[in-house]
Amino acid sequence: MFPQILYGLPIPKLVLNHSSVNIGTTPIQNSSGIAFPIIENKTTPVAAFFSNGYEVEIEAAINQWITEKKYLEPNATLISISTFTAVPVHHLSYYFNAVLKVKYADWRNTLRIHFAKNQIDSGFSKMITLEAISLESGFATQSTFIKSFKNAFGCTPSEYLKTKSY
Repeated sequence: MFPQILYGLPIPKLVLNHSSVNIGTTPIQNSSGIAFPIIENKTTPVAAFFSNGYEVEIEAAINQWITEKKYLEPNATLISISTFTAVPVHHLSYYFNAVLKVKYADWRNTLRIHFAKNQIDSGFSKMITLEAISLESGFATQSTFIKSFKNAFGCTPSEYLKTKSY
């Protein structure tokens, strides 16, 4: 009922009516220019708890985290992003859930899957196994890697690899 208290947000930013507030910032992108995740609608009253300037600061900090490929670390949690960016964990949680409308783990796994796909596309899979690529991509288990890959691309990594002709 009072998310400004739960998330430690300033009370003056509270929007009491249900009208949309257009945030108008660009989505988080990785170094190859792919936006993660695709944001369909960032015009929600709940997103108004962050000022435009603060939201831009969070996005810049997360972009730096992406640039340094911290998402490949097995312990890439909200706490590790918070430590790296100096943004409180509850603000990051709110940012992913309310502003981007995605669970953090799904967002992180999307980054990891695109990294793994790029490794396969570059022919790196000829030198090491798919299991090694999954570990290098930050996945703790191969089953999570296969499930995430299949959700993203509609096929397993080994099926995708078979479509590649080097």
